Amino acid sequence: MDDHDLLQRVDEKVSALHSRFDILEEDIKRRLVDHKKDDEKFVTKVEFDSVKWLGGVVGAVVTFLLGLLTLLKK
Repeated sequence: MDDHDLLQRVDEKVSALHSRFDILEEDIKRRLVDHKKDDEKFVTKVEFDSVKWLGGVVGAVVTFLLGLLTLLKK
């Protein structure tokens, strides 16, 4: 085996490694995007739950104040 054949084989191996790294890089990027979407869904759910909770508290306070006002009018 001469130097030219050896260099050609090394080049083929390096090309194969580059191809594998490109595939891995794309897979990692896709997974990061998927996790980011999952995180956004979680944050949105937490925000929605917080708004529901706040709405419940405001509703309870308004109901209490209306009841108190009704009792004081009598």
